[in-house]
Amino acid sequence: MIDSRIAENARAIICSKGLKQRSVAEKMGVSEQQLSAMLNRRKVIKDTDVMAFANALSVTPNELFGISTPHRDIYDAGRGERVV
Repeated sequence: MIDSRIAENARAIICSKGLKQRSVAEKMGVSEQQLSAMLNRRKVIKDTDVMAFANALSVTPNELFGISTPHRDIYDAGRGERVV
């Protein structure tokens, strides 16, 4: 299921970056309870949530879906602007 893949990848990224759920929730514009519900698959993750996750975690949506992005370093996640 796609929601579970996104939730698992988001949780792994949060842990690997040493982020607190509170700060991620604030950056996403959701409550800690809503973020927790998404990460624990009690709330459906919508397309707008994917973009909010990507922006808050500074990753691409593809990374949340588990799709490798070899040229990620030359684009700013979420805006598609070249940063090199």
